[in-house]
This record gives sequence, structure tokens and C-alpha cells, in this order.
Amino acid sequence: SYPEEYDPALKRWNLQTLPFIPEEFKYEVIPSVAKQFQIVSGILNREDVDTIYVCTDSGREGEYIYRLVEQEAHVEGKKRRRVWIDSQTEEEILRGIREAKDLSEYDNLGASAYLRAKEDYLMGINFSRALTLKYGPALSNYLGTRFTVLSVGRVMTCVLGMVVRREREI
Repeated sequence: SYPEEYDPALKRWNLQTLPFIPEEFKYEVIPSVAKQFQIVSGILNREDVDTIYVCTDSGREGEYIYRLVEQEAHVEGKKRRRVWIDSQTEEEILRGIREAKDLSEYDNLGASAYLRAKEDYLMGINFSRALTLKYGPALSNYLGTRFTVLSVGRVMTCVLGMVVRREREI
């Protein structure tokens, strides 16, 4: 959730409220996917479903996506099996289902996924606000715009750096 969900006063960007580091992270379903989330949540919580086969991408991000959906759907009392596959062939999918392990065996991967997401969130929220407050007015003046927001993020910053380096080479 955005900082203003923790405290409405944080909606206004201010250097005195940085860094923003919540003691407990809040999550919410994005409105544009709420309908799909309700469908998935309904299936995960059906009484006739006793075992969930987790078939998200094999890796940290896939693990995070499932666990976040499960958390927000308040799924309880279900067996959860992790299907870990490296390709989408029928043979590999059937092998993955046959050899699925209890989801708890992937708890460390899930914990590392949450940690990465929190790191990305904190970096993006804090650095975007700090750099926008510090350099946004000068950039707006230069560009002739009313406001300029500088977005910072772990992935986008690296990609932007590669683009700038390549542009300088050219």
C-alpha cells in the first residue's frame, strides 16, 4: 500500500517524513485486477478444494506472487503442493505434479521474495520522493512543466543507466 494508507498525512510528499519505513507492511488488491483476484480467491477458498497445486513460475517472483495472493485471499486449512518445472511440455508438467513437494519446503524462497519486494518498495517510495522533492522543481522549470516526478526503482534505474551509457556511446 502507498504511504497514505498508513497515515493520510503522508500523501503530501515532504523531506521531513523520509525515510518512510513501516513497522508492518500493508497490502491491497489493485483495483484493475480486483475482479480476477476475486475469482482466484473464490477457487482457493472453495470447500471442495482440499489441495492447492502452486504452479506459478519456478523462482522467487513466482513464489512471491502465489504467497501474496494466498495471503490476501485468507486461505486456510488447505494442503499446498509446489509444482516446480523448467518447461511447458506435457511430460514436464506431469512430472512436476507427480513430484510436487509441500509448499513449506519453499518457505525460505518465499521469505527472500518478500524481502526483495519490501526492499524494492522502500527504495522506490523513498528515493522517488526524495529526488522529486530535491530536483523536481528545477527539472519542471527546465522542461516547462507544472510538475515533474522522478521515478526510482531497482530495475528501472539499471535499465535507464544502460540506455544512457549506450546513448553516450552513439
